[in-house]
Amino acid sequence: MEQVLQLMLGAFALSLMLSVGMDLEWRRLEIVWRRPGRFGLGILLNFVVVPCVAAGLVTGLGVSPAAGAAVIIMAVAPGGPMGAFLAQQARGDLAMAVALLLALNLLNPLLTPGWIDLLGLAQEGTELELFGIFKTLVGYQLIPLSVGLLMRDRLPAFTARWQPRVSRVAQLLLLIIVVGFTITNGEVLSELSIRPVIAILGTVWASLGVGLLFGIGERGLPAALALTAGIRNGSMALVLVGAWFPDPKTLLTALGYSVIMFPSSLAVTAVLKRRAGPSAELAVESA
Repeated sequence: MEQVLQLMLGAFALSLMLSVGMDLEWRRLEIVWRRPGRFGLGILLNFVVVPCVAAGLVTGLGVSPAAGAAVIIMAVAPGGPMGAFLAQQARGDLAMAVALLLALNLLNPLLTPGWIDLLGLAQEGTELELFGIFKTLVGYQLIPLSVGLLMRDRLPAFTARWQPRVSRVAQLLLLIIVVGFTITNGEVLSELSIRPVIAILGTVWASLGVGLLFGIGERGLPAALALTAGIRNGSMALVLVGAWFPDPKTLLTALGYSVIMFPSSLAVTAVLKRRAGPSAELAVESA
């Protein structure tokens, strides 16, 4: 089951980034770079607000060191690709979500170790495997995204016809992955004590809530900020946990974070999609 889920995760990552690229225009990405204040809010939210919330909850609730390390590592590892896909499904500012996704993954190797050192979680003799991170970024994000953008630019009619189909494939894979992951790992919640669960719930919902607040006043921005903040880079976090923390409670808590993170973000996506109405177009030209 785990091997099947890993294969589906790879297919999902490729299809979601291809779908996102096919639904996006270069000019909309250019508009994002001309709005550094809004883009900076997304970086601040992911690399400062979310880690501070997690660290505060872990400390305030007296979570054990093994479980607390997992909550914090998940919090300091932003850039999960599903965030951009959910922003697309919620009819949010897709260009902002994609720009943040790429920037967060590029900054992760620089800023994540700093947070881990600052919070005293670093283990002697360990370091981030930078090549693996960049290989994943290029293979599963940059290449399919670039292919989708190129198709949108060069083959607009073909892309308009096929983008909804690619998106439906990604949605189906997402449903299978969430159900499979919950079935496979859902029991971990019953093995966690109440304090880590509260810390995880607090971090996830604070991430989503602050993202919505940061985006108030501009159509589509709340969804982009909330969902890119709510979805963390679970793959990178689990690699760090596996390499640095032999205590099984740390891995258990990291899996528990994922079990809570996905359905929470899906629920917010569904609400935002209903509120956005039938049109998926954003008035980005007025920005």
